[in-house]
Amino acid sequence: RIIEPPFTITHVFENKQAKAIVLRLSIQSQYPADEESTDVQILFQCPVEISNASCELPPSVVETQSSDFDSKTRQVIWKISSFKGLQEYSARFRFIFDDGIPISAERILGPISLKFVHVGKLPSGLSVQNYIVSTSGSQSPPKRWIKEISSSTCYSFNLI
Repeated sequence: RIIEPPFTITHVFENKQAKAIVLRLSIQSQYPADEESTDVQILFQCPVEISNASCELPPSVVETQSSDFDSKTRQVIWKISSFKGLQEYSARFRFIFDDGIPISAERILGPISLKFVHVGKLPSGLSVQNYIVSTSGSQSPPKRWIKEISSSTCYSFNLI
């Protein structure tokens, strides 16, 4: 059985100038529409040659998405608080090179990593059949429900 990744990423270089690169990045969720991922972070690793980077988001998503450039880790971080199944979002990334772009944009930018929490069935098909709850030493009653949660930080994409 082939396990599809929960997200796919596509990119288009919108503009390449002598000292700037503008890249449009789209991310699509591949899981069913009734499932959801939360705390989705798209981390774009920046080369050491850049002087500044940003992620431009449309004004309509300001309440559910944000972006930041962390100069210490050299990452542009695009955050999406809730990502429903079969949805697509896009953002424009702008990279500024004060001394000019040293090599082709495809070779210098990336990789792109994803961090997220996905509530729903695990891609492997593994599920919890039963479990034991101990209330020893606790005042709170045991919970009577359980959710299957998968969390991942190991998806990375390269621009090729």
